[in-house]
Amino acid sequence: RLDEVLGKDAIFPGDIIVLRGEEGSFKSHIGLLFSIGLDISRRPGPHGIRRSLLLPIGDNQVTIDKLLDSSFVHAHRARHQRCKGDNQITVVDIPVGYVQPGLVFQILEREFEKARGQGDVIDRVIIDNISHWEMSCPFMREDETFADTLIEFLRRQQATTLLICSAHPAHQNSVLQTSLIDDANTLIDFHRIEFRGAQRVILRVVKTRAMRHKAESFDVMLTDDGLQLGTSSKLLRVGTSGEVRPVRTRLYLHEENM
Repeated sequence: RLDEVLGKDAIFPGDIIVLRGEEGSFKSHIGLLFSIGLDISRRPGPHGIRRSLLLPIGDNQVTIDKLLDSSFVHAHRARHQRCKGDNQITVVDIPVGYVQPGLVFQILEREFEKARGQGDVIDRVIIDNISHWEMSCPFMREDETFADTLIEFLRRQQATTLLICSAHPAHQNSVLQTSLIDDANTLIDFHRIEFRGAQRVILRVVKTRAMRHKAESFDVMLTDDGLQLGTSSKLLRVGTSGEVRPVRTRLYLHEENM
């Protein structure tokens, strides 16, 4: 369903996709489903396989393994014949703290070189979460060229990349996140709102390469059958800054109309 929302020719190999939203808005879940997908146009060697690189900033291998064994992942794999197995997901541990940005590129380059040596192809990269990376790595936060260099490197590898960013007010002036969002081919916003007494997650596509995406907002639901999108209520409106909020309504009684 998300492919339908994005529209035709929305994503090409080497594109940068940014998911932006608050914590708890299913961005990481979508990132995980993205990691088990594959790009048919990227072909490995005769004995190679397609791989995804997953950089879970703040999480570890145990957490990722548990998520890959979740019911929504199994349901997604059951509906889609072409999916990567767990052995095709490489979790890359990126150190945090006072780490020089150059070390990140060394680690990434090593993974791509290793894959090429085995006849494999890394067709997808997921970084979750850029906000955690920025907060825990001062040198990356202060390096104004890091974002542009990272995007250039990943595009050169022709790896379709999913970057997860926070929409927290504290990160609004982030140079790193702003650069990544500006250079992204696709930007998808996620909003958590309270509507009719229940918490809901709303998805809205802001931009795509071909700009043929659907402009309306959609409900995001996570069930044992997987992640699903549904048409959002007509009582939700998109604000001038892109946020989704309920429309204030008032029910008039007969006495008020007299």
